[in-house]
Amino acid sequence: MIISESWLREWVSPDLSTSELAELLTQAGLEVETVTPQPALGDKFVVGKIKGIEKHPDADKLNVCQVDVGAGQTVNIVCGAYNARENLIAPVALVGATLPNGMQIDAREVRGISSSGMICSASELGLEEQQSDGLMELDVGAPIGALIGDYLGLDDVSIDIDLTPDRGDCLSISGMAKDVAALSKAVLTKPELKPVKPAIDDVLSVTLKAPEECPRYAGRIIKGIDINAPTPDVMKEKLRRVGVRSISPVVDVTNYVMLELGQPMHAFDLNKLDGGIVVRMANEGESLTLLDGQEIDLQEDMLIIADEKKPLALAGIMGGGNSEIDEATTDILLESAYFSPLVIAGKARSLGLHTDASHRFERGVDTNLQVVAIERATELLLEIVGGKAGPVFDVLDEANMPVIDSISLRPQRVRDMLGLEVSDVDIKQHFLDLQMSVDDTTMPWTVKRPSWRFDVSGEHDLIEEIGRLEGLDKIEPKSPTLRARPHAERESTVSEYQIKSWLASQGYREVVSYSFIDPNDQLVGIETINGKPQAVDLANPIASNMSQMRISILPGLLNAARTNEQRQHNRIRFFEMGHVFNVDLESDTGANEQGRLALLAGGERSATFWAGQEGKMNFFDLKGDLNKIFDRIGLLSRINYETSTGIEPLHPGQAATILLDSEVIGFLGTVHPKIQKHFDLNQPYVMAEIRLSALLKKEIAAFSSLSKFPETTRDLALLVKNEVSAGDILWEVQNKMRKLLKKCEIFDTFSGENIPSGSKSLAFSLLLQSETESLDSDTVDELINDLLEILESKHGAKLRS
Repeated sequence: MIISESWLREWVSPDLSTSELAELLTQAGLEVETVTPQPALGDKFVVGKIKGIEKHPDADKLNVCQVDVGAGQTVNIVCGAYNARENLIAPVALVGATLPNGMQIDAREVRGISSSGMICSASELGLEEQQSDGLMELDVGAPIGALIGDYLGLDDVSIDIDLTPDRGDCLSISGMAKDVAALSKAVLTKPELKPVKPAIDDVLSVTLKAPEECPRYAGRIIKGIDINAPTPDVMKEKLRRVGVRSISPVVDVTNYVMLELGQPMHAFDLNKLDGGIVVRMANEGESLTLLDGQEIDLQEDMLIIADEKKPLALAGIMGGGNSEIDEATTDILLESAYFSPLVIAGKARSLGLHTDASHRFERGVDTNLQVVAIERATELLLEIVGGKAGPVFDVLDEANMPVIDSISLRPQRVRDMLGLEVSDVDIKQHFLDLQMSVDDTTMPWTVKRPSWRFDVSGEHDLIEEIGRLEGLDKIEPKSPTLRARPHAERESTVSEYQIKSWLASQGYREVVSYSFIDPNDQLVGIETINGKPQAVDLANPIASNMSQMRISILPGLLNAARTNEQRQHNRIRFFEMGHVFNVDLESDTGANEQGRLALLAGGERSATFWAGQEGKMNFFDLKGDLNKIFDRIGLLSRINYETSTGIEPLHPGQAATILLDSEVIGFLGTVHPKIQKHFDLNQPYVMAEIRLSALLKKEIAAFSSLSKFPETTRDLALLVKNEVSAGDILWEVQNKMRKLLKKCEIFDTFSGENIPSGSKSLAFSLLLQSETESLDSDTVDELINDLLEILESKHGAKLRS
């Protein structure tokens, strides 16, 4: 937001220098980025008038002008500007002047004709950055001989303020003045705004078909205007200093009112409208050509201003070409409305637009400003373009207007949070300075914000306002008081920090990726086992490639792996702990959120070693890393892995679901080649994703006395089909011999000679021990035989001879 200091001081003029004012604003959270002085034009730059003009005798493109520069003095100036003409009033640099670009003005001869000065363009005076098209034309009533600096009020600076998105109230001279008045205790002097008495009876019907999105719409008809009347120099200069280019008197006035009061406005050519105004949501199939020439297909979530036959404007963003004001316009309709920020937010950006109006409506506009803005614009327009104004019509839907709720405030809370000793009297006065109403007769106090402060919604906001007005620089740095709060940590729980620490100790590095994701990168997570979940689409994405919420953490890890590969880091050990999201129509939010732990590993199993490499990371390496985590939590004995072919991101021959007892809690496997190709990865990877909730409950360790009876060992070599996994056999062994089994390990797998086709041999070592007796051979044999019967009936396993 760029403001003119002189314009601001028309509203409030604190006893502060420019630098002190800039410091005051910055300290109050309205950060001043730059302070740009206007060109310092001295007493050699005056208002002149061309009294006579003749063609140069020796140059077709030059004219010899006799210029009245005041005080009865006329000078001869040779000028080549296309718009030089008799009676033109323009800036003149007299002999001895120095232009802002350093050029000296001297008396000289131009092809035999003496020239004593220079008739200037706006760019030559430093008032435009780009090369001006012709001389700067001043008002007919400009005082001849007056200093240009005085006439245009160039003793001024432009202050560029970087506003935070919540301070939409400061996007105007009026809003900024209210804040400066409260900060400096200076008197706020509002320019007198007089209602314009109607001269005609013409009104227009207004129908609010979308009252939630537009609960207030005000307007006024003005007839018989002179569209070719020039915008006054003072108004054009004020607009220029705040970064707005003068276009035409009607547009300039609506821009002026927006910058002065904060209310965006629009003007329609009345004679191009068919019937009354209808404020509604767009219909499917409708289109609109905007003022910039862009034709857009209107969406059903877009609010539009229409007449009874066609769309006229994209509400709060830009008008349409079918109702724009042109050189033939004589009658206009002024529009001033309140639009809900939610219906405007993101719409301009989605169309590749960013307008001053949308910038303000997205942040919230004062709900009581619409009629005031109409009256101010009418007053200015009648002075500039003439015409006759009709009565103001103000259509209001009270039920859908924003409600200003009371906010409870505890004065002691102000002192506690700010660390400042602010008296109750000062606190109340600060609120009054901010034009907030205060009821301090009860505790807590009741405070109501003014209609333009949309950013104030709770006690914390009120406390922040007190801090700003007291001066944030007064808050002394203090070390926080840390009080020890001893508490018993439950042995049955595991913290996320512990899991992260365990993974870090195993060589994994944490990755933090966005929850927003490119729909093309979306991978299905654990839910793929029970059907593909529906992703949550973002209503207002920050970028086209971040338009959905992730349903798996793995894409973020795969993208991180690609980035590391591009930087020649190929040994990857990544993990991320975060949330995934999917559509849940039964919840209040319409979305379901769950915690996940994801791991990704690829490249060499260990770092470079002089004795050689140990090979690449594979399925079993990652499984081993997971088992270490399960073992620390005490769940390893309850974990089983089942071969799976239906997990979308994994290779069907190298994938498994992870079960806790009989519940699926995750999956593990090798990244599918098509996924590897999609993410442009150069090497294979293994990855896993687990429900975080399954890892946060720990089996409490219980002491068992050491057995005084001897151990016994049995080895079993089993013949099974290829599709039977070793984990299936281990699971059955553990379930059958839970009390006696101390350890069960697979020590050999074999297929080939003497093994039937489609089968394999698995060899297991069982360590058995009883707590109550010695296990004799007959007892052990009976247990083994029972186990073999179970294995044969469930998995077709047979003891190899």
